[in-house]
Amino acid sequence: MKQAMREKQRSKLNVIKTIISDIGYAEKSTQPFSVITEDDQVAPIIYRAIKKRSESIEQYRQGGRDDLVSSEKEEVEILQSYLPTPYTEEELLIQIDNAIKATSSTTVKDLGKVLKALTLDPSRAPKSLVAQLVKGRLSAQK
Repeated sequence: MKQAMREKQRSKLNVIKTIISDIGYAEKSTQPFSVITEDDQVAPIIYRAIKKRSESIEQYRQGGRDDLVSSEKEEVEILQSYLPTPYTEEELLIQIDNAIKATSSTTVKDLGKVLKALTLDPSRAPKSLVAQLVKGRLSAQK
C-alpha cells in the first residue's frame, strides 16, 4: 500500500484499500472472531472481488460505459497480481490420478472420495475446475 502511495498509483491504492476492507469485514463476520493471516484465507476474498468486478464489466458493457469497463478491467488485473500462480492442468491431472489410485476409485460415484483425498491449495486451484477434471478422469476409466 505504501509503495502504491509513493508511486501515486491511485487505482492500485484504491484496490488495495478495498481488499483490506474486505478482509476486515471477513474477520468480523466469523464467529468467534479470527484474524485472517494466511494466503489460502485471503485468496477467496480476492476471487470474490474479481467476480464482482467481472459482473460489473458485463453490466457496463451493456450500458455502453466503456470508460468504466476499462477501469474495472484494470482493477481485475491488479487483483490477479496478488493471487498465487495457479496449478497447471498437467499438475492437477497428476494429483488427481494419484488420488484416484490411492482411493481405488473407478466410477463417477466415487467423486466425493477422490475430492476428499486431494490435498490441493484452494487458492491455486478453483474447486469447480478440480471437480470437473476428476469427473472427466473417472468417466474416462469406464
